Amino acid sequence: MIQRILVGYDDGALSQKALETAIEMARNNKAEIFIVSVLDIPLYISSPDMLPPDNISITKFFYDNTRLYFEKLQEQAAIRVKEEGLAVTTKVLEGNPGKTLVWYAEEIKADLIAIGSNNRGILDRLFLGSVSNYVIHHAKRMVLVAKN
Repeated sequence: MIQRILVGYDDGALSQKALETAIEMARNNKAEIFIVSVLDIPLYISSPDMLPPDNISITKFFYDNTRLYFEKLQEQAAIRVKEEGLAVTTKVLEGNPGKTLVWYAEEIKADLIAIGSNNRGILDRLFLGSVSNYVIHHAKRMVLVAKN
């Protein structure tokens, strides 16, 4: 029985599709939904002494606004989940998205991870990687990948 569903969430249409599918599954199982966004923070943010002071403020501004953006996205998604009478938890985490989603799924003992496929081209996947591919190959939980 599915009781906890982790949804990897960003501003993509397939992420929204993953959320809608998770809501449907949660409704059928009376499951709780965990909406998780992951900020991939560059190394230099954690080592501010590597940058001149003016770049630190620019980086902090970008980081703070990105976090705020994800929090607002999650707030809207949580409203949608609550409309269905379902329990929801939101969280913005930091790190490599694929690794962080797999780790957090273990942490909360999720029964299912729902994520969107990004449909990147071959070169993009080569250089940027694929979060959904990483999760599929490393998660110890069931994985649902929303595609077009």
